[in-house]
Amino acid sequence: VYRSAFENIDLSFLKRVKFYSGSLETLFDFLMNTIDEEKSSKAEILKLNSEVKLYQEVFNTIADIINSVLGKKIQSFITLKAFGYRWMSNVIRNIKGLPFVYTPSKSEDFPVFIIASGPGLEDSIPYIKLMKKKGYLISLSHSLNTLIKHGIKPHAVIAIDAGFSVCKHFFNLEEKAYQDVLLITTLSVYPRVIKYWKGKIAIVNIDMPLEKQSFPDAMFLPVAGTVASTAFLLGLKISSNSIYFCGLDLAFIYNRYHHKHSLAEETFIYRSGKLKTAETFLYNQINSFQTTIIPSRDGKTIKTNRAMASYREWLDNAFKKRDVFIFGKHGAFFENAIIADYNVLNNLPDMDCNFSIN
Repeated sequence: VYRSAFENIDLSFLKRVKFYSGSLETLFDFLMNTIDEEKSSKAEILKLNSEVKLYQEVFNTIADIINSVLGKKIQSFITLKAFGYRWMSNVIRNIKGLPFVYTPSKSEDFPVFIIASGPGLEDSIPYIKLMKKKGYLISLSHSLNTLIKHGIKPHAVIAIDAGFSVCKHFFNLEEKAYQDVLLITTLSVYPRVIKYWKGKIAIVNIDMPLEKQSFPDAMFLPVAGTVASTAFLLGLKISSNSIYFCGLDLAFIYNRYHHKHSLAEETFIYRSGKLKTAETFLYNQINSFQTTIIPSRDGKTIKTNRAMASYREWLDNAFKKRDVFIFGKHGAFFENAIIADYNVLNNLPDMDCNFSIN
């Protein structure tokens, strides 16, 4: 059919058309890389109302994929409109404060362990020191304080948020506690993060306004919606080996959405009183989200919010690109990841990990 259309129909009236010839499995990625965010709000699906409908199930699947991509693009564009000024002003301020800039370079071959900030992280704490001996340990900024309190110093910490709140994860840190930790961040991050970090800094480009123009040689990581997703894309770039996650729950487990002793918990405790306890604040916070139900790892279902459900969908699709292992028996189910037992760490060789930066 595709070939016959070219041979028998004059298609010269079509301008700037991109044709897709491939499988349903790769259509999502093709559209994500093709559709311009600024034009997504005007995009629409033109349905073919035919007398005879062949492949109706395939058609419906394609329509669902297109709608999903457009939804993500529109949401991303709205975010860009709302925060674009802040991102650009951050870039300008950070350029002023950086005398020279590093960025990750060539890929290595070691396991990558990503420490996310979900409730299940507390179950992984006893094993994280062993993980550091087995591969490259990357902490999200949300989890850094918790790791340091347990005497764990990751190889790197990743922070990309443009708002002030990201700074709070670095308050009260003693320099000696993190001076050997590499900060992986962006030019659009809130300037205080770069200004007060005493260790080495590596810059990546997540395609925010002015970033690419200001530092075109920085390692490029597409915008991924959440820091855990960005950390996964970083793992794909810096290593050709397997990727392991701790605390990647993306659901409300243990009646919370964050790990124990996190900044969120400390905030609830600070705001609490006799009439409104920290538990009440947490309960109200969870129920203020627009919740939904998703499959869980125990074969049942679990409660989450629409944002985390969207992150789960994106990550599950991205996991097809690499062998991914997730520690923890609770939380969101991922079709393309293996739920790992901590005993798998004993089968990995010890190694000293690092990766090159330019």
